[in-house]
Amino acid sequence: MNVLAIQGFLEWFFVGLLVALLGVVGLFSIYAASQMVRNPGRSPRRRSS
Repeated sequence: MNVLAIQGFLEWFFVGLLVALLGVVGLFSIYAASQMVRNPGRSPRRRSS
């Protein structure tokens, strides 16, 4: 019994869809983590009055 016995188009389509979604989630998590870690510098919300 082979675990990777993917034969049809539909199975490959769902595997590709899963890999694409995992890639998008991974990239977004890296982006979100970098936004939390980075130095904001001058915030546009601050007002110098």
